[in-house]
Amino acid sequence: MNRPPSYTAQLRELPLFKTLSDREADLLQQHVQPMFAQRGQTLFAEGDPGNSCFIIVTGKVGVYKSLPGHSGSGPEGSSKVATLEAGALVGHMALIDNKRRSATCCVEDDGTLLLSLDRGEFDMLFNARTPFAFKILDQIALDLVGALRRTTALLQKAHQEQDRSEQVEVVLAATRQVPGSVQFDR
Repeated sequence: MNRPPSYTAQLRELPLFKTLSDREADLLQQHVQPMFAQRGQTLFAEGDPGNSCFIIVTGKVGVYKSLPGHSGSGPEGSSKVATLEAGALVGHMALIDNKRRSATCCVEDDGTLLLSLDRGEFDMLFNARTPFAFKILDQIALDLVGALRRTTALLQKAHQEQDRSEQVEVVLAATRQVPGSVQFDR
């Protein structure tokens, strides 16, 4: 009988799966499909239905987002917002919220190994209360917390820059009031 190659050893090297027992890792492997991808290959595009997630075993995946009023160098003018490496999950939030893809993900390295897990397989693992399903839920929670923290930091930075800009405007307005002062245009 021809068995597919085992990726258990590679999975066990990834932080997300280090604590899985051999039995749990073997069970996980029965529910994922290996996929070798080449540089430039699109895993999914922003707006696509979200019916699976990917585990990056080797290689990198770029995450691109369309930003209003901004033309980037990514697919269809999108901007690169992240690079994900081995051990990362890609597209996993769609397994939970059943929403369309919020970004485009493209492979950045030739020979990237990914393991695909579709919604039906995830639901089966979750309903069986496997440790892997709960690890994915933990990862989703960590990703959301991280995104919230990054967004909060960006909002604070934008607010500080706005405050500085307003302070400069006040100083410029004040200098315009002083007779004979050098006038600065903004």
